[in-house]
Amino acid sequence: MVASKLAVVLFGLFELAFPRKVVEFGEALAFENPGESELRSWIIPVARAEGVAFLALMLRGERSYSEAAPLLGLIGIPALLEPRRFVAAAMRVSYRDAGRIRLKSWVVPFTRLLGLVYLLVALREFAERRSAR
Repeated sequence: MVASKLAVVLFGLFELAFPRKVVEFGEALAFENPGESELRSWIIPVARAEGVAFLALMLRGERSYSEAAPLLGLIGIPALLEPRRFVAAAMRVSYRDAGRIRLKSWVVPFTRLLGLVYLLVALREFAERRSAR
């Protein structure tokens, strides 16, 4: 568990310091045509804020993780049930010309898998809370 927390802290620090690099890496990983679409102006500040959120989550300890689990569940449900629509919506929100983006074949199935993982994390946390009562 310590190694995973360290990884999240390091990622948070990197994303805070170099948000554009994180976005460019994600585009190169997931897009057949990275760099051909126009990122909306507010995405880089949001990526930096995500880095801050990761750091805050890790610094606050187990309690903050427990508090964040329901949010993971809320994100996980549509990602699991409608991964194609989930990705399309994320692209429309993030890019001015989202229709030009060609996703690699693994993105939609991976989104479904990630949705399942998020939902399972939330359900596990819910079960642990109930058993602690």
